[in-house]
Amino acid sequence: MKNLDATALSNDVSNTLQPVRHTGASRAPLGMLLLGVALSTGCGEPGTALQARPADAKGQGLTSLAATCQEIRTADPTAIDGEYTLYVGGDAKKPWTAWCHDMAGTPREYLSLPSGTNYSQYTAGGYATGTSVRTDYAKVRIDPVTLRVSVADQTFAQSTGSLDHGGTLVTSMPYGVAMSCDSTASGMASIDLSGTPFAVAPNDFSLGGNSPAGTTTSSADGRVVSLTGGGYCGWNSWAPAYNPFNQTGGDPLHLEYRDAPVCKGQTAPGAHWQQYTYDSLSLDVDTSSCGFSETPLYFASIGGTGYHWQTTGATSIISPTATGFRVIVRSPSSVTPAFASQFGWHLNWEAMPNSVRQPSLCTGQTAPGATSWQQYGSDGLYLDVDTTACGYSAAPLYFTSLGGLDNHWKTTGATSIYLPTATGFRVYVWYRGNSLTPALANQLGWYLNWRAQPDGLRQSWNCTGRTTQGSTNWQQYLSDTLYVDVSTSGCAATGEPVTSIGGTSEQWGLMGATSIYSPTPTGFRIYVRYPGSNLTPSLANERGWHLNWNRR
Repeated sequence: MKNLDATALSNDVSNTLQPVRHTGASRAPLGMLLLGVALSTGCGEPGTALQARPADAKGQGLTSLAATCQEIRTADPTAIDGEYTLYVGGDAKKPWTAWCHDMAGTPREYLSLPSGTNYSQYTAGGYATGTSVRTDYAKVRIDPVTLRVSVADQTFAQSTGSLDHGGTLVTSMPYGVAMSCDSTASGMASIDLSGTPFAVAPNDFSLGGNSPAGTTTSSADGRVVSLTGGGYCGWNSWAPAYNPFNQTGGDPLHLEYRDAPVCKGQTAPGAHWQQYTYDSLSLDVDTSSCGFSETPLYFASIGGTGYHWQTTGATSIISPTATGFRVIVRSPSSVTPAFASQFGWHLNWEAMPNSVRQPSLCTGQTAPGATSWQQYGSDGLYLDVDTTACGYSAAPLYFTSLGGLDNHWKTTGATSIYLPTATGFRVYVWYRGNSLTPALANQLGWYLNWRAQPDGLRQSWNCTGRTTQGSTNWQQYLSDTLYVDVSTSGCAATGEPVTSIGGTSEQWGLMGATSIYSPTPTGFRIYVRYPGSNLTPSLANERGWHLNWNRR
């Protein structure tokens, strides 16, 4: 494939920049509760890759958001065992994916867990003779009202080993117990709630038994807890506990709902721009009010009343910290802070943690300085991003920003999405007319922040959507420029959106796809420009250009 410079574009683009589309692996479709008319029209569901149950469930639909599996069964007596979206307390802001078990009998709720990192172990030795007993949990039973875990429920657990504890045969361990009887803390346990909206409540673990010893180490967000424990005989577990082995214990482990914190804001229109070079301005964005303790991922779009659609750099993140970041915006001609002020230029931004794994949001970042950039022509690179860990069964919408130390603000393409599947996507980055190599990009610390969200989210605070690929209503503006009016009707969120542009060819060379015009509660406008080309609405649709958007 050849590289294109700004003057080489013509209507004959059939052989340019059209990578072979790949097909990603997907997981089995998931069940979803249909809520009568609201969900049948795409409203009310917080949105996941979850697939709807058969249409006959709709007629039995609930009039409120389901909090329990029993409510689902009551609404649809034919509902089968599987994954469904429930809502803590019926709150639309608190969705979680439950495995509903025994739907034909007495429905019970289980929380699916990451593989291999949820186990309890009684380590053999000393007074406990035999082989170490370890129980691995694939799911745990959870009370959807109290959020307490039934630690003795081993419906979805497997155990190995057996030992003698004072005449009692031990063959399994409850969830969240590290135990031994060798006078050391050789027992171990792991609780891993990564990818769920839950965390372990603080101070739920304590030492017990004779001469107990052990440690409890929790991740900053409370989703991962590592235990060691033992004594003669002793343990580290939830409390109260006495000889916590086999299927003992009630529901002492308490979880808390902790959806990923997403913070958003907007700089004051026309304010705080600083001269950087004759054709560029810098803007320092203060995000200290978000309260992040670690550097989040930042995503942005630029707003205003004129000319910002011809700039680059608003989505290129510089010097990110827990309390802010910088952008440098470059114009095709000279620009001053007074000019930016006259046209109300401002930055819309969103901040969120890295490695979120939730049904309505998944985030990630490639390694700064070690991103797997690939050469594309002399002044371009491409990057394939693996999002398998998100677990989506259908291609979500992808939104990106480009991080680095310098010069990335002069490029285009980082927010142009190619080859989206359930397991990944590609971006091309174009540094027009400048020599660019993967080594140089990594020397400059270039990396990609990304987030994935299902299409069609209609939460009260968070909506997503896209225009139709191949039939977006592009309108002619100039010979090299188009615009599109995007409807966000039905979305209760009214913040200025963050956007990306998808397609099959040439969108990497566009300016303007993340520049927001004329925002209203029901829509906004985007202008896109490909300098030196001849653009028409039909050509844009031939290339599959469409706009992805997220509004909060």
